[in-house]
Parts: sequence; structure tokens; C-alpha cells
Amino acid sequence: MHSVQALVTLPRLGETLQEELLLQTLAGVRAVLEPMEAQLIGGHSLQRLDAGEELSLALTVNGQAPPGRFWTKGACGRAMRCC
Repeated sequence: MHSVQALVTLPRLGETLQEELLLQTLAGVRAVLEPMEAQLIGGHSLQRLDAGEELSLALTVNGQAPPGRFWTKGACGRAMRCC
């Protein structure tokens, strides 16, 4: 893995709380990426339409897997070749 993009969907809150939640979330992502020498290179943020909804985070991970190595794709058991 060499880079990541983040999609953060924030709950409907006041602007100050949303900003703080976004900053803390991205700081947590960067703290995990740093030891792997990967970078957070961008992304997008959205606001939920309904009040009371939770924060969600999706990451797009860029990198290469060794030749012939497969990553499984969830509980369905299908394999996805990564290269």
C-alpha cells in the first residue's frame, strides 16, 4: 500500500462539531498509515441528510500485492486478484 483516499460522511451536527470530528477521524487514519509509510492523498466529505445518523468512513487503498497473491472479497468467498 502506498496511498489512501478517504470518504467521510459526517452526522448532521453544528459546523464546529463536524470540523472537529473530521479532523479527529483523518488524524486517526493518518496515525495508522504512517507506520506503513503510506500517505493520505485526498478524498471527500459529505453530510448526512437525516439527524442522528452515525459517521461513516470508506477508504480507497492504492498499492500492489506480490504476483499470484489474492485477497478475499468479504464473506462471499470470491477472490480478487490484486496487482
